[in-house]
Amino acid sequence: MIRGLMAAACSRVAPSGGGVGAVGAYSFDDGSIPSFMSDATTNGWSVVTDASPDAGHTKALRAKAITHNETTQFTFQISTTSATSNFKVRCKISSESGSDYFRVLIDGTEKIKIAGNGAGYSEFPVSVTAGVHTVIFRYSKDYSVSTGFDTIFISLVTIA
Repeated sequence: MIRGLMAAACSRVAPSGGGVGAVGAYSFDDGSIPSFMSDATTNGWSVVTDASPDAGHTKALRAKAITHNETTQFTFQISTTSATSNFKVRCKISSESGSDYFRVLIDGTEKIKIAGNGAGYSEFPVSVTAGVHTVIFRYSKDYSVSTGFDTIFISLVTIA
């Protein structure tokens, strides 16, 4: 079983009021960010209508607009008691290939790293072991070139 607990950015301490996310699939189609991901709102990420929807999803979580040499991120925690749990992110990136990246870190280790202009959404699963894990969604730009929307769009986060 996996549960999401909010954590302050780059912190392993869950603040009060962040809520707990249960096992399930979290889309952004109702225009809101799940309460266990409230750090996303605090850090400027927002739900937008997607011009190229994904498998019935019409809205996506979009990273805060940033410029060159900047990074935007938010942090939350998951807790699992099953040794064979999965954490999945369904997203598409629109950025400079090989330079501007969306990364997912779990317990400080980079598990997903993507850049470029994909044709659509792709799912990126990550296996997690039993225990509490800190997850960071991070989008960063290098010192030059703007390509596409220069952002990440996340249509679905699954904790299973």
